Amino acid sequence: MPKSQDDVEKKEKHQKALLGGLERLVGVNYPTLTPQIPKILMQLYQADILTEDIIKQWGTHVSKKYVDRDISKSVRKASEPFLKVSPGEHLRSAGADDWISL
Repeated sequence: MPKSQDDVEKKEKHQKALLGGLERLVGVNYPTLTPQIPKILMQLYQADILTEDIIKQWGTHVSKKYVDRDISKSVRKASEPFLKVSPGEHLRSAGADDWISL
């Protein structure tokens, strides 16, 4: 059964909220995990929890919705290895374990 536009918009909204929560969890509560952001994003992508498009949209701009702009900037900067390479392409060419070992 095809999804309605409303279902798609809700899913996108939920994915963005999850990324905001991740940004807050890592940026505020567990800053030592900041370098692990690419691995965390890959795990969420592989589990079909987040789509590549939503992750790339999230990574394109700093927001102060969930955390201070400086924290948002540092978390998104840490996600650059994930954002620069399409995870689908990398998985096809190198295998998931290579990506996860960043």
